[in-house]
Amino acid sequence: MYNLVVDVCKPYLGDEADSFLSRQCVFHLRTAPKQIDRHDIPELARWAEISGRLVLGKDKAKEMRIQIESLLKR
Repeated sequence: MYNLVVDVCKPYLGDEADSFLSRQCVFHLRTAPKQIDRHDIPELARWAEISGRLVLGKDKAKEMRIQIESLLKR
């Protein structure tokens, strides 16, 4: 699941997607990145948007959140 989230975030964060998401998992979800599953996606998406605003701006961060959440529909 983690690798799918990284793939979704690469267009927004480039090569930093993995390290960015890893930090969100460790510091906010309190779980190892490779251990996340479907039930973690909404919270990961929320934190990715919050933290993403600092580097992407409000609109792009929200767009990224929506893309992460869309993984639940697959």
